This record gives sequence, C-alpha cells and structure tokens, in this order.
Amino acid sequence: MNITVSELIKRIDVLLICPGVRPFELSSDIVHHIIPKSVDPLFRDDSEIFPQLEYWRTRDCEVLVEHGEQCCVCYKYSHKSEVDQKAKQRKLAKPAHLFAPVSHTTPERIKLTLKTQRLKCAELERKLEEMKSEIEKSSVEVDNQLSNDITSILGTSNENITPFMDLFWQQQKKLMTKSKTGVRYHPMIIRYCLSLATKSPACYEELRKSNILVLPSQRTLKDYRNCIRPKAGIQEEVLEELNVLTNSYFDVQRYIVLLFDEMKILSNLVFDKVSGELTGFLDLGDPDINFGTLEKADKIASHAMVFYIRGLCTELKFSLAYFATDGITSYQLMPLFWQAVCVLELACNLWVIASTSDGASPNRALYRMHKALDGNAGTDVCYRTVNLYAPDRFIYFCSDAPHLIKTTRNCVYSSGHGTCTRYMWNDGHYILWQHFIQLFHQDLDNGLKLLPRLTYDHIKLSAYSTMRVNLAVQILSASVANVLKSFGPPDTIATSKLCEMMDNFFDCLNVRNQHEHVRKRKPFLKPYSSVNDQRFAWLTNDFLGYLRNWRESVANRPGEYTNNARSKMFLSWQTYEGLKITVHSVVEATKFLLNEGMEYVLTERFCQDPLEEYFGNQRKLGRRSDNPDMRQFGYNNNTIRVQRAVTCQSGNTRGRKDKNKAWVNVSDDPVPKRKKTK
Repeated sequence: MNITVSELIKRIDVLLICPGVRPFELSSDIVHHIIPKSVDPLFRDDSEIFPQLEYWRTRDCEVLVEHGEQCCVCYKYSHKSEVDQKAKQRKLAKPAHLFAPVSHTTPERIKLTLKTQRLKCAELERKLEEMKSEIEKSSVEVDNQLSNDITSILGTSNENITPFMDLFWQQQKKLMTKSKTGVRYHPMIIRYCLSLATKSPACYEELRKSNILVLPSQRTLKDYRNCIRPKAGIQEEVLEELNVLTNSYFDVQRYIVLLFDEMKILSNLVFDKVSGELTGFLDLGDPDINFGTLEKADKIASHAMVFYIRGLCTELKFSLAYFATDGITSYQLMPLFWQAVCVLELACNLWVIASTSDGASPNRALYRMHKALDGNAGTDVCYRTVNLYAPDRFIYFCSDAPHLIKTTRNCVYSSGHGTCTRYMWNDGHYILWQHFIQLFHQDLDNGLKLLPRLTYDHIKLSAYSTMRVNLAVQILSASVANVLKSFGPPDTIATSKLCEMMDNFFDCLNVRNQHEHVRKRKPFLKPYSSVNDQRFAWLTNDFLGYLRNWRESVANRPGEYTNNARSKMFLSWQTYEGLKITVHSVVEATKFLLNEGMEYVLTERFCQDPLEEYFGNQRKLGRRSDNPDMRQFGYNNNTIRVQRAVTCQSGNTRGRKDKNKAWVNVSDDPVPKRKKTK
C-alpha cells in the first residue's frame, strides 16, 4: 500500500493515545510506558526536570486508537482487574474460616473472625444461663433408675423413629393435656384409627378404654367413614375429593392409568335404614344404562366392578367408582368405560393414557369393539383407541403382565401333565411340565441347591397357588432357564428358551424403581429414559418374533393334525393375544410419555397391582367374613379411600408392597367429616 508522508501524518494526527490501564497490583502482564512531553519554554515548570507522560499498558496494547477511551486489549484487562479487585475486597470484608492458615490470612480477616466468635460465645453463654434458670425453675427430681431408663429410651430410639411415630407421640402428649370434649385429631391419627377399628372394633375399643392412648370414639370415626353415602356409580362428592387431591399436579403428573376389574361378593339383599332401599341388586350407576343393557334389573349382584386410577409419575391411587354386576359383558362395560374417561378428562383434568385389565373375555371383546378407532395401527390386534375427549391422544389397552405370566405358566402346567389338555411343541422340541418336575427332584438330591427358591408349591399347583404371581414368575425365570441349559437333557431346550423369554418380558414390564436393576444386576429392569431404548426393539422384534416363529412352526409341523390339535401345541390364543396387545401398548405409551417430557417411565405403573391391593383390603376389612355384600363393599370403599395410599399388608402382590412404609409418611390433608344434621 503506497501512502505519502503527509497523508500518514494526517492519519496519525487524528488518532488518540490509549491511556493504558490502572495498575491495582504489578504483574508481568503490564509494562511501564514513558512518553516525552513537549512543553512551551515560557510556561515550563522548573520542578519537572524531564517533562514526560507515564502510562501502564498491557504488553499487547495498540497505543493508538481511533475512538474510545482505551484499546480493546487494555479495556479487557481493566475490566478483569476491576472484577478481581472487587472480589478481593469482598473477601477481605468477610471473616476467615476457623481452620484457615494464619500465615496466608490477612490481619483484617483474622480480626473479623475473632469479633464474630466473641459474639457467638456471648450468645451461647446467654442461652446457657437461660436454660439453667429454666431447669432450676421447672425441673422435677427423679431417682437414678428412672433417669437411666429415660436416657436409654431417648438415646437409642432416635435413629428408628419414623415421621408418623414422631407425630403420634407429639399428638398423644398434646391430647393428654386437653379436655376430652372438643378434641381435634390430626388427619393421620384419624386414618390410623380407622384402619384399626375396621379390622377389629372390639380390640380398638379395649385399647381406647384402657386410657393408654387418647383415641377418637367409634362414633366419631363413623362420621368420617360415612361422610359420603356409598352407592354404585360415579359420585360428585368422590370427584370433588379427587380434585382436591390432584389440584397441585401439573404437566406430566396428570397422566394416569385407568384400571378396572371385578371382585366376587356375597349375593345378598340388605335393607338400608337411612335411605329405605334394598341394596344388592344389579346397578350400573345410571338408569339409562341399567334399562338399556341389563336383561333383568331385579337380579341380585354377585360381583363388584371397580374403576381405579393410578398416577404414572405420582403416588396417586384412588378408587373412582364401583358397580354392582353379575358377570359383566362387553356391551355393558363399554358405556361405563367411556363414562369414567369422560369425568376424568373433563371434570378432573386427568389425562388417561392407558387402561389395564385382566384377560377376561369381556375385556378382550371391549378392545376389539374399538378396532375402527385405532388410527390405522396396522396390526392384527386392537391395542389402542382414539380418546374421544382428547382426540390428539390415544388410550392404550394393556393386559396385566402378572396375569399373562400366570396364564403362560398354566398353559405349560397342562402340557403333558395334570389334565393334559395341551402338548406344547416348538421347532422339534416339546415344552412339558415334566421338565420342571424332574429339575426340582434332581435339585433336591443335590447337596448344594441350584434353585433354592423352587419349592413343592411351584411344582404341584392348587386352586389357590395358581393365583399366586410369585410362583409363576419364579418358575418361568432366568435362573431356571440357565439350570435347564447347563444340566438339563437336550430335549429341554425349548422349555429353557420359553423361561428365558418370559423372564425378560416380565422384567421389561416390571420396572419398579431406579435402582433395582443395579441390585439384581438385570439391565432389563432399568427405567426407560430414551425413545431409542433397545428393549423396545427386543419386545417388538425378538419377543413377538419368537412367538410368531413358534406359531408358524406349529402350523407347518409335518403330520396329519387337526386345527384343534395344533392349537394345543401353542399357548392359548387368549394369552397370545394379550401378549401382543400389551407389548404394542406399553412400547407406544412409553415412547409417548418420554416425548411429552417425562424424565423416565416405570412400566410397573401399567400393571393392576394397586387394584389387587384394593381387593385385598376389601376382604381384609371383613375380618372373618372376607366376602362382603354390596352394602359392606360400599362402606369399606369409603374407609379405604380415606386411608389414601396406605400399603396393603396382604394380598396377591408379593414383592411389590413394602410393609415398612405402611405408616411412615405423614400427610396433613384434612379428612372430610359428615356434618351433623340439626
């Protein structure tokens, strides 16, 4: 670039000299810059021998700038130095840590620390004097033995005290000092007393009259239990209670699963002296539904159909409604199902994402009735339907995974054993119950058991043991599959393969918490946190592919077999259909929830274990009579709903409940009470 000297002088003349930086402390990043200053001799100051301008600059300073006060390099250094200086000043204004080294601490901070500690010591001495004076004023002398006992109790029990234990103790101390009239009990005390009184009224009354504890009378508990008069159908008071319970929920917390199932009850007519009605007849909650679907409206009910809701990422467990039935049919179930979805979506603002039931024929027929609303799913089963009250979402139908495990085990149990209704076969190998019997007896003969959990109850089933989920899960497990592979004869390969596949299937649908997969070292129990989880592909491709190949091998087996004979070589068609429906539903529903922003999904929330716990509570509240009639069922329903999420201590949910958490958490939510009539 060519430029004349005059032009260069003009350009330099308009430039400004960078004033440099303000040195808070000397460092190697800045240099001292001196520029001679021209001075008029007439106005020269004799004190300045060498007139000059002094600057402190960064090493990369541009010296000349077109505009602004500083060059970019000096500006950045100045800003950083000011920030560091302010931080240093703030640090100097704070007392030093008690264990800070004195050699590296400034005297100012040491003085501040000393001053602060003196103030704290003065405050502690003042409190100590107050405590001494209070002890001298209010103390009570006790003998040495009592003093040791109190010290021992208070010193050893703090670690094991639960929040509810602490609340109960504090409430009892408060109630002991109050008058018996006009006592207000804590909601958790009411719930606890309701639980005790419903199990054994005589025991509760003896405990209350012994004056060991201050407990509400059974007449008071009755006002809480009967706050809502029970009747079949969906009640507005129950919906109001549900709204109060879920008002604080937001976003993904509002996704729920709708569970429904029937429970056998005592067919009995009971006269209600309050309403003057006979209870016990069939009742679907709505006169229009009763007259439109029931053949005989005056028939006595033998079952109670319960609709139960469970939160997918909350601890919500709530009995929505019950109905008096006599073996419900699909066309009776259809209006009840959509009525429940309607009130949940519109009245409670809860979003139904899935519906779970067992494999009963009315439930499967209900699924098939929605084939036209499945949104072109492209499968041979109907596993979803458009939500009529939220058309942008689907409702996914699920068969209960523990129920599917039991039906699969029952199919194998009847294969060449017992009634011999089946003779299961897959790709040249038989799947027989005899394989498990031989394995069990061989394991008994060994000194060191390979399968310590396997007992006689697993091998010889009764009418009761066929309903136990743990017996089915433990026989169709990976440990049994591994022993069959390693020590079983070659003809057990198909049996071991079935055990392995069903174990992995159950693990995929039984994810209960965030840590179980680490403790049990089973990766299939890990929570779902990604839509690209490999278990989705395993369920849809490997597991369903295994069942599909099994069915094809049976269909293509050489020989003159009738269709009925070939069907007995495979799982029951009800079980096969339930497995396909559940796999498709759980995979799509889980992906949908993850895309909606849920951090992780626990697939155990799609199972109907809370409903099984509810039925266990219903039978338990009857004490010796574990088969309530319709009237008792309604009042028991009120009691269970008041207790909220108290863990069931018995029932067909082994391994899922935690008995230690039955009365641990404390809730201050008020319990509604029946108002006195004037």
